[in-house]
Amino acid sequence: KIEKVANKTNKQKGILLIEETKKLFSIEWNDFTAYVMNLTAASTGLRRGELLALQIKNFHGDYIDVEKSYESRMKQMNVTTKNGRSRRVIIPVMVRAALERLIDLNLYNKPDSFIFYSDSPDRPIHGEYVNACLYRAMSAIGIDEDERKERVLTFHSWRAAFNSWL
Repeated sequence: KIEKVANKTNKQKGILLIEETKKLFSIEWNDFTAYVMNLTAASTGLRRGELLALQIKNFHGDYIDVEKSYESRMKQMNVTTKNGRSRRVIIPVMVRAALERLIDLNLYNKPDSFIFYSDSPDRPIHGEYVNACLYRAMSAIGIDEDERKERVLTFHSWRAAFNSWL
């Protein structure tokens, strides 16, 4: 479904099925950081920019404090989330273990270090790289590029799926 609103074309965001989600997280990903970021998005509904902005000091075991957003294209931290509100988000046990392992692997491992770190302490992993990892995983479970585009499956689909599953 495509809607025309105020000279903008808005495509309806696609949603991964629960069976597809289970397959995605049961296969081997080529990048553990991208895997954990996608797993966290699927389990919390957080936006990509909110996940990129997460620092070790925001992780408290069974919850995380979401206070900021990171814009990959501009390579800058936004002082608030998209809607301007901070919030506390509960983390499922399986995701908690994956986040703890990722933090243990963190090259910088200081309170201000990004959880989803890159090769630079000043910025998180690049959002487009995380997307590419997700698309490779989709391909591995049988969702090719044509189907992905037709169904409008993107990283943001985790947010839509999480809200639908609730």
